[in-house]
Amino acid sequence: MENMVTERKYTADEYYAALEWIRERSELINGEIEYMPTPTITHQQLLMAVSSRINAYLAAHNDGFFVLAGADVKLDENSIVVPDIFVGSDTSKLDERKFNGAPDLIIEIASDTPSDEYFKKLVLYKESGVREYWIIDPKNRKTTVYFFEAERFAESYTFAEPVCVSIFGEADPLVLTIEQIL
Repeated sequence: MENMVTERKYTADEYYAALEWIRERSELINGEIEYMPTPTITHQQLLMAVSSRINAYLAAHNDGFFVLAGADVKLDENSIVVPDIFVGSDTSKLDERKFNGAPDLIIEIASDTPSDEYFKKLVLYKESGVREYWIIDPKNRKTTVYFFEAERFAESYTFAEPVCVSIFGEADPLVLTIEQIL
């Protein structure tokens, strides 16, 4: 059955129709259905800790941004991803099922085999207009941040180092130290 799914390219509409018989967690990346591993406990702890901190920051600043975890993001007609966390500022891009377009920030928590996070999604997110992309890697205890709008392209931080969410600006920044929030 798996070969039948991956032998051809799918559109977003075809992918949503196929979800009725696809019983595994999946995403559509450049027309190809990619299966996602079941998250580990560490993955879920990181997701909850980081999204809670971002939510608290946004609640205190009320500047039009919102954060979602585990929701579909339709980047184009051939790509629907399910980022671990994403932050957007344009509520008109939301419908009942998904966020349509590129969010401002995407945070992925790497699995034990992070090839998709490090390669396919990096290119996809940059080309789609995502402003900032984080990969939190629990196995190597580092966070890599890609600043697609800035002069610097990427920086890597250990879990002990503070990381600034640059899309919120420098006046009153959100700074996360992964080691402290776990």
